[in-house]
Amino acid sequence: MLDVAVRVPHARVIYVNETLPECEAIAWVGNGRDGLLTLNEQYQLGGLPNHSKHTLSFPGGGIIRLVGADDMRQIGKLRGIAPHLVVIDEAQKAPHLTELIRDSLGPAMMDHGGQIFMPGTPGVDLAGLFYDVTNEEEPLHGWSVHVLNVLSNPFFGTTPEERFERTVARYCREQGLPLDAPEVQREWFARWVKEDARFTYAIHQVPEHQVCYAPPRWKAPPVWRKDKNGRPLFLEGGVPDFIAALADLPEGPDWRFTLGCDLGFLPDPFAYVLWAWSWEWDELLEVASWAKTQLDSDEQLSVLTDVAGQVPISIVTGDIGGVATPMGKGWSKRWNERFGYDMIEAEKSHKFDSIQLFNTDLRQGRIKLRKGSPLHEQMKRVRWLPHAGAGKMKEDPVIPNDITDGGLYGHRHTFAHLAQRPVPKPPAGSTEYYVALEQAMEQADLDELEREATSYYD
Repeated sequence: MLDVAVRVPHARVIYVNETLPECEAIAWVGNGRDGLLTLNEQYQLGGLPNHSKHTLSFPGGGIIRLVGADDMRQIGKLRGIAPHLVVIDEAQKAPHLTELIRDSLGPAMMDHGGQIFMPGTPGVDLAGLFYDVTNEEEPLHGWSVHVLNVLSNPFFGTTPEERFERTVARYCREQGLPLDAPEVQREWFARWVKEDARFTYAIHQVPEHQVCYAPPRWKAPPVWRKDKNGRPLFLEGGVPDFIAALADLPEGPDWRFTLGCDLGFLPDPFAYVLWAWSWEWDELLEVASWAKTQLDSDEQLSVLTDVAGQVPISIVTGDIGGVATPMGKGWSKRWNERFGYDMIEAEKSHKFDSIQLFNTDLRQGRIKLRKGSPLHEQMKRVRWLPHAGAGKMKEDPVIPNDITDGGLYGHRHTFAHLAQRPVPKPPAGSTEYYVALEQAMEQADLDELEREATSYYD
């Protein structure tokens, strides 16, 4: 920052941190050796500080300005500035970062071919522009990403092995943490970690091979609906192949089917999730999930009717608007005329508790999804709002949750958690068969003795 402000005539340099006090503490003062004011004096750069305006002005006309990212009024003022350099420090914490770059700084950087630097450390929230740019799975294009961790810092030793022993190994020993602990991976190795991230659903806490039992079955596959920056939002459209999907279900149980739906039009889609469950099987299995925008109420009901025409559905639930509304009355009447039972208005209160019950089933292996299905893909993305504090947890409205809501509504009206899977009988003539026969005979003798004793005392 100092180099550009001093070297480039009339340079405009912006330093941004989460709040203005953090700007002062980190960039203005630093640790006493690397703050802007200290370096300005040490190297006699001639900068003149203005503590009220938080600027440092140099003889050549260059200015360094401090801005807190939490102040939208100050952020708005950046629209009229054409910066040569912008440094957004601790970028993982900066609120409004997307708006700051897209609406304010992005267009302004074109005047001088300026650069934006976003140094930061992976945080617990896998969200925001810093995550979008630096994650390894789906990084946002157009940025140059450089990863430095403690093993790259010569201050801690001359070799990576020496640096590791002096920092990471020592920290893990003192804190009693394994090397793969999420906080170790984030803070010391600069890696994004999903295991303890603020995702709404516990999908990342269960190995994928345990939570997924089959691929989705399509006659025609869906496509990703994307936002204006090209980032995927949800899988839309497609034609499910219900015959192939039903063939994936385990043989034996008397399967029942619950259809959960979430209404929408645009930008929120209409979505449904079809669940399979049985009184004889203690797992809830996804049969199909689907979403589509710009369907009117008649078209949405037609989609559900088409599903019910191919699968013997026992229960249909969703946010159908309630039986007191014209749409709710119309849907329920037409559905009853066609299939002989009413739709159930989804219970939308106590959503947090319902999600926790769903997550319990997910962690305990009682929910099975289709790998890469619309439900599975959306469940991997939905997250709680960052910095929710001690108040009520809320889902991030930026991330679509219509398919997961449909799955949640359906989950409330399935009873796989009450099922008891029958114990398979051993083949006749096998060792296990004779052991079971002997145990049954012993139990019968014990039951007879208990009856005789009861009869004697009576």
